[in-house]
Amino acid sequence: MEDRGEHPLLPPVAHRYLIGWWLEIGPTAPGGMGDAPLPIAQIRNDMEALGIAIAPWEAQAIRRMSREFLSQQHEARRPHCAPPYTASEEQAQAKDKVAEQFKAMMGAMRKG
Repeated sequence: MEDRGEHPLLPPVAHRYLIGWWLEIGPTAPGGMGDAPLPIAQIRNDMEALGIAIAPWEAQAIRRMSREFLSQQHEARRPHCAPPYTASEEQAQAKDKVAEQFKAMMGAMRKG
């Protein structure tokens, strides 16, 4: 997108390093009938191979990102699927709500 001069509105991310870890090990795992969410065991093994000690909540967050990625990938096959990022006023208003929900999710995962 950025190569076309498009800059999507994204919520602030408190734990940006998790995205880097997730993309380093790959967004999905091969499954029997296509891609599948990353298994926790694979996440932990890959992180160990990279010399990174990963907390359980971090592994859970990476698995959730993998599931959401696959969900959006599947949804995007529909002809009239709205893009996940638009420069609309509605998205700008939703940005703070999404950021708060992500912050709450990370806090809950850290406690759990």
